[in-house]
Amino acid sequence: MRTDLFLAKPAVALAVSAVIAGAAFAQEVNASDAQWLAVIHGQMIEVADGSIVVDANPNIIAFTDRPQRDVSLVDLEDFVAAAWGEDGFFVDNPPNAAVASAVRDDLDTKIIEMTDVALDNTRMTISMVPLEGDMPGAGDQIILFVDEIPAVAFAALE
Repeated sequence: MRTDLFLAKPAVALAVSAVIAGAAFAQEVNASDAQWLAVIHGQMIEVADGSIVVDANPNIIAFTDRPQRDVSLVDLEDFVAAAWGEDGFFVDNPPNAAVASAVRDDLDTKIIEMTDVALDNTRMTISMVPLEGDMPGAGDQIILFVDEIPAVAFAALE
């Protein structure tokens, strides 16, 4: 009987180790740790020093990277209010964004810091600090990629 108990201890220890390792892995891939990326499509209306104006699609496509691989469609108005409104998640720590456009088979990309966003219907006025690249011109179709939207803040948008 002691032999059976002695042999059972390693099996129990192995099972407990597997449960602990599984719990640690589950904690690593916790959805609350996810960072979201928002993709905003629109047309550049105006380019000024320190701001751009975009007629944006009223829906934003948002997704996370692996291992979550979540995808969501978010209302533009809700996104702007949650991000730059009172107590918005980007107010104290503005995101970077890539503004990309394809013009005459050329891809132009400008990296910006989005310091503030105001919205009037689907017209987005983006206050920004240019970081690198050439800004697409007025009239160009653009795609704006906004990085690192915290999962906790994003959960309120779903």
